[in-house]
Amino acid sequence: MNSEILKEIDEIFRALVKIKEFKYTYNKLYIFLNKSNFQEKIEEMENKKNRTPYTIFINEQLDNGIPLKNVLELWDKTKKNKNDLGVYIKKCKLKDN
Repeated sequence: MNSEILKEIDEIFRALVKIKEFKYTYNKLYIFLNKSNFQEKIEEMENKKNRTPYTIFINEQLDNGIPLKNVLELWDKTKKNKNDLGVYIKKCKLKDN
């Protein structure tokens, strides 16, 4: 997990346990965090930020076993063809929802 995010979480936990009415300890908060799927959600959000028609195309081609050199050449052809590019733009929009 990103160290900046962990630092922010730690600061929040430290601030929370200082509140007199707050009933959980610092350690208990980390137990809750570790039991959650927080890390997976953060990674999913980061992946969504980086998802573009280009990355979808590249990943699909690599998953299909096409060598990277060929994938990059295919992308040059695909991005010049509005219909082919449109397919990946739609896939990008669908995955954002």
